[in-house]
Amino acid sequence: MRYTLNSLILRTRFTRGFLALTVLLLLYSGLIGFFSPHSNDDVIYALTFTAFLFLVIGVSGGVAVRRPDRDFLFTMPLDRRKLGSSLLLAQFLTTGVSEAYFLFVIFRFLGHPIAIGLAVVALIGTAGMLTGVGIINYSLTLPRRVVVSAVMALLALSPLLGFRYSFTSPLVSYSPAGTAVSAALGSIFLAYSYRNITRTSFAEGGLRLSGREEFRSEMGFSGLTPRRAIVRRYMNLIDISSRSSAGGSIRVSQIRSSTKAIVLFSSAVAAVYAAVVLTLPSARISFGSDNFNIITFLFSGYVSVILPILFSQGAISNERLWAGPMTMDLASYFRYAMLSKMAQSYIIMAPFTVANVFLYFMGLHFALNSVPVFLGISPTAVIIYAFLTARYAPVQITDSEFMSQTYSGRQFLLVLPMLVLYLLAFVSVAFLTFGLAVSATMYCITAYILARRKLWRHLVNMLTERGFV
Repeated sequence: MRYTLNSLILRTRFTRGFLALTVLLLLYSGLIGFFSPHSNDDVIYALTFTAFLFLVIGVSGGVAVRRPDRDFLFTMPLDRRKLGSSLLLAQFLTTGVSEAYFLFVIFRFLGHPIAIGLAVVALIGTAGMLTGVGIINYSLTLPRRVVVSAVMALLALSPLLGFRYSFTSPLVSYSPAGTAVSAALGSIFLAYSYRNITRTSFAEGGLRLSGREEFRSEMGFSGLTPRRAIVRRYMNLIDISSRSSAGGSIRVSQIRSSTKAIVLFSSAVAAVYAAVVLTLPSARISFGSDNFNIITFLFSGYVSVILPILFSQGAISNERLWAGPMTMDLASYFRYAMLSKMAQSYIIMAPFTVANVFLYFMGLHFALNSVPVFLGISPTAVIIYAFLTARYAPVQITDSEFMSQTYSGRQFLLVLPMLVLYLLAFVSVAFLTFGLAVSATMYCITAYILARRKLWRHLVNMLTERGFV
């Protein structure tokens, strides 16, 4: 019974290609640990990416059990404990397994069996926390989600500052205390998540446990040409689409906000970032080098890529009502839409550019390296990633309360270009000349994509066949 139930849950939520790619990535991560030399950069990457996962999964949250599960699975004569464990397994494959990709860090402790064992336990505990954090955070309000996620992210990064009692400390050095903390927190997170899943109330059937704020505004297009209307629409609104999972159910969602609100938010974040860099002792964040700053390196690398990607995914997610009645060539429509998103990225990234220029004049010369990243990589990444998303794995906005969503191998592969963008951003922050070269190259790629009208017509035809336009 348990095998049949697990098979049913996994088949309705994942394709075989997705599961096969997951296994291949785990094998690859383990093998490179044996054949590549140890580097402190690998440890820094593992910790920062773990913190990033806690922020993304924790803030997005998720419904532990959705309506299709309540109407079908939870009304059948099934053991709730077995059903809950199956849903938790599916949740692990969408979130917790991400931590297992850092196996290469563990195997580089070869020659120290005790350290390897402690790191393995810590990795399992951290994966358990990533598995349960979305379910636990769902019942919280958004500000509380942000606080919980930020605390977990800071704890994940704390070993970089010498804190030995974090759940990620065993990935850096020999730390029995960190292993104990990781095992304890992982057990608590999994137990609480399992309890939430198995005690789902049928009375909650189509209700949300927490309300959401919505952006409501009126926008007029009277007297505008089609091109100006497109530019105005995309310059003033931001659509962010995402896929999240909790309890094994996949949710496709879309958030809409105004450009003004996002600019105010980015300005506040940029001010806090500059204040933190100026306040912390230089020796703590520069590692003894005058031409390096860990906060600038991590902040610029992540922000310059993640925000444009979030903005670009929503650009082609829900265009049926907007693009359907258009009389102009849809290829031209999408080209103007992408140019508007690119200009919007310039506006949103401007506070971060100003903050880094300010830090440069305050004596932090390393901050100047971030300017080509925010002015070059960020705006062009919007168009490049939006094109790849529309070409290979567009996110369809559907009523996921009734239709189960699945993760496919094609969607998983779309993560690879994002990782390439992250790599280019981080290396560009470290080396100014490389950043200038990458920015110029990405501008050339963007110009090529926009200039090929036939390319966009082919893309529109593909989206039409799939029911997007």
